[in-house]
Amino acid sequence: MFSEAVRSVLERSGEFEVAQAESLDELLTVAQETAAAVALVDLGLPPRGGIEAVAALTDRSSTCAILWSSDPAPGTVVEAIRANACGFLPREVAPAILLETVRAASRGETTAPPVSSPVITRELQRATRRRNARGRIAVLTERARAVLALVARGYANSQVAGSLFISRATVKRHMHAILGKLGVPSRRDAATLYEDAYGSVRAIDARAPAARSSTSHAGPGDGRRMHFPTPGELALRRRQTGSSC
Repeated sequence: MFSEAVRSVLERSGEFEVAQAESLDELLTVAQETAAAVALVDLGLPPRGGIEAVAALTDRSSTCAILWSSDPAPGTVVEAIRANACGFLPREVAPAILLETVRAASRGETTAPPVSSPVITRELQRATRRRNARGRIAVLTERARAVLALVARGYANSQVAGSLFISRATVKRHMHAILGKLGVPSRRDAATLYEDAYGSVRAIDARAPAARSSTSHAGPGDGRRMHFPTPGELALRRRQTGSSC
């Protein structure tokens, strides 16, 4: 009944098409197939909860994830922010607030959590830096991101070359291009930006994170797509002809 009520509010607005997923695997599949712009993730989403689901979803796509919970504790909010959640909603929410939160998420905006503390404020600031850094790094090619990921781990050019099976001269060319595209003056600044985006002890392989497309379309005239899981898990698409994700 709860999922049906949410579906009804969203569809009656005339802005969204809604689909449903019942587990993390289903959510990831639907998000990939539809290029979801937004996901509403229930804290209790099977099999391991909404926090892990938010982290998995945002790590694999550019989907904006909103955590959906009855009464999130401050610790839960902090974990969600660290997992890259971009918004929070209580399960008892007015239809107008639900719609506005979804619209804001579809624009890439972060909504304030229902609770606040100095720790939460700091985490929100870190999250903003993280999203901004990831957006800047997304302009790099996959190979350039692989080079930068290793540099951020402290690799010298010779070590990067050996790890990626390329020459040191090629590594130098990549670094020159990286500094130019990121608009930073030094190798250390580029590494710091990567650390802001992915953390200083991020486990990586030589391929580095896959590129995230910032523009994808549902098809001719389909417009923006979004997903909303809640035990729940509702997937939706914005009906705006000619818009892009």
